Amino acid sequence: MRRVISILALSLILAPQARTAAIGPGCSAGSTRDSVTGACVSTSGWSGEIITTAYSSCRWHRLKWSEFHEITKIEPNIQISDGYKYETDDLGVYRTQPDDPTAPLERGYIRTGCANGNGDLRFWSASSIDPDPVITAVNEASKLIPLPEENVDPPPSRGSVVNFGLWLAVTPTESITATAHGRDTGVAVTATLESTTWDMGDGTEFTCDGGGTPIDEEHMDSIEPGPCGHLYEQNTPDDDPYTITVTTHWNVHWTATDGRAGTAPTIHRTNQFAYDVDEIITRGHSY
Repeated sequence: MRRVISILALSLILAPQARTAAIGPGCSAGSTRDSVTGACVSTSGWSGEIITTAYSSCRWHRLKWSEFHEITKIEPNIQISDGYKYETDDLGVYRTQPDDPTAPLERGYIRTGCANGNGDLRFWSASSIDPDPVITAVNEASKLIPLPEENVDPPPSRGSVVNFGLWLAVTPTESITATAHGRDTGVAVTATLESTTWDMGDGTEFTCDGGGTPIDEEHMDSIEPGPCGHLYEQNTPDDDPYTITVTTHWNVHWTATDGRAGTAPTIHRTNQFAYDVDEIITRGHSY
């Protein structure tokens, strides 16, 4: 379901990023120019406090869902007309682009306490404006999760025949770990393969627990599909094999030395491969 939101709401949620990368004129080392207020924003310390005499002190913090919903009225997990899907986790509001799986996850931030009328300014950033080691560790774990490699029997290099069961699995399936350290806190992240979704290219799609089920010696002579498996009922035309799309879903949990713990957004990895299915034709004689 898609929702069309007002121009006013869009203008609020799509406000331009409020920080520039370079040190602005007149800003001291360790700070940068805020492109909206013109103030110097500290780049040290997670709050991002504005250090200036022109305005009252402003502070950045991660956008909470209650703050976001109060203005936009957007419900979580709904892809709306600007192409983004807005969700929330233990760290705050984030958005993704379902139509572009390569686009980075962006976190929302809000500025409060300003005297110049921009106290509710929001912006989105793929990189954190704070050095919270939770985000750093989650990002490092995400980088370590590879695309799924198929472990299919019969293998794609050989293909299969109509009504012959496939056994479907992927590699790797081992948990991924990463760590990060902040000024006073260390964070450990573990990404665990929760499930795998298979789109078989013939209109069939299903999800298996974990990484699926690789075939074992006991079933090498069986024509039945595996516990995570499929049976094609139609062959593929010459030079036009099925395209199998496999997506792994990784749950992410983190713990910090300061006692905090939580979950981060599920990480998805997708790969595709071609699979040819032939038809066996038998001929007989009647006497």
